[in-house]
Amino acid sequence: MASRLEIGTDLERKLHITVPATIVDQTFKEVTRYFQKQSHFKGFRPGHAPLAMVKKTYFGDILESVTRHLLKTSFAQETAEHKLQVAGEPNFHFDWPKENQDFQFSVTLEVLPEVHLNQVEQLPAKKNQYKITEAHVDQSLNKIRYNLAEWQPVDRPAKWGDLVIINFEGFLVSDEKADDNVNRIKEVNQKPFTSVEKFSVHLGSGQLIKGFEEGLVGTQAGEQCTLNLSFPEDYHQSEFAGKSARFEVLVTQVQEKKPLELDEHLFKKLGHSSLEATRNFIREQLQKEWDAKAQKGLVESVLESLVARNPVKIPLRLLKEQKRRLVKKIQEDLINRQVSENEQEEYLKKHDAELESLARKQLHQDFLIFEIARQKNLETTHQDIEQYFQDTAKKIGIDVERVKSYYAQENRYHQLSAQLQYQKVIDYLIAHAQIEVTEAEVPLDLPLDQKEDPSNHVTRS
Repeated sequence: MASRLEIGTDLERKLHITVPATIVDQTFKEVTRYFQKQSHFKGFRPGHAPLAMVKKTYFGDILESVTRHLLKTSFAQETAEHKLQVAGEPNFHFDWPKENQDFQFSVTLEVLPEVHLNQVEQLPAKKNQYKITEAHVDQSLNKIRYNLAEWQPVDRPAKWGDLVIINFEGFLVSDEKADDNVNRIKEVNQKPFTSVEKFSVHLGSGQLIKGFEEGLVGTQAGEQCTLNLSFPEDYHQSEFAGKSARFEVLVTQVQEKKPLELDEHLFKKLGHSSLEATRNFIREQLQKEWDAKAQKGLVESVLESLVARNPVKIPLRLLKEQKRRLVKKIQEDLINRQVSENEQEEYLKKHDAELESLARKQLHQDFLIFEIARQKNLETTHQDIEQYFQDTAKKIGIDVERVKSYYAQENRYHQLSAQLQYQKVIDYLIAHAQIEVTEAEVPLDLPLDQKEDPSNHVTRS
């Protein structure tokens, strides 16, 4: 076996490999004998047909198997010989091998980068410190009272926070100027592009295009109205983006929720004995939620500092593969949300640069975390895995063998090992970071019935 290595720019390499004719011939013989054992020819016992007959009948399959074997084995041998750590999928360039001849081919590939750690300690990082007040507890308790209540019909004009049940039709229109320069609206399509009955609109939820919910505020059951609106320029369905539309609406019912009373029935429903116990529980849960948010922000800040101070060359092949994985994940999510193929394509095209940037950032972090784990002896150990199994079993309340059985499937064990190593490195970075703690305010949501009067923001007739 002979090979020659070309060094390209950055991480690119090209490997020229020559497989001797003796190895080529031996591989042809072994593969042909394999096909002979699997063959069934009339007039011959299974596996005993003449080799010449087998080769003639299955030549294409034999040639493909020989080629695959020669490429795989010789490539593995020569990359090890040249101490190449291959990044991503290589590209093979070859002509089909022939008996009694050397087999020559080339491979273009990228290698993993050398990672040099410039600074992993004393990294500057920022952390927000959130404090839950009684006002936050009040708000959460009111949300619970509201969410547990049932919608009830009311005989009054609709306001923010109400649920309005409507029938409506939508028509595309175009803005034109008449001869006297007076603006008028002319219908593009006589038929509606949409027609819906018994559609529920929660006023203030922002589920519809701007102006639709605002236009329903003040309407009552039995009232008809016309909403003249425009789709946003970046609307997810391109056929409607930036276009004007007229919606003919019939309000069939207005509903409201009256928050449940603060009494023993509510406390018991929430699993508590008193108002004080309920408030204490809510306060603890809110603090845990915002502490987790603060910790997540700290991790992001530390990693941002780490990446900024430790540059790494990213192999383009790995970058493409990582981006492809991100795209696949997003596509699966969009499919689950029943987004059309055209809308998926538009979304991915719009966010292409962001996805590539995210893929690069993730790979950069992965290279650094792996190297930190190696240099600081933070790799996942067998004891780490066993401790995780024990802790998980105790937390869930199941036998530890069931936890082990779960992680024995597919590549879950490997993923768990990587996850634990990641956490050990993150803990190390935070423990050795220079953290600036800043008090931050936990925002209070504006109740739906206290939103701005929309009457000046929508055309309704």
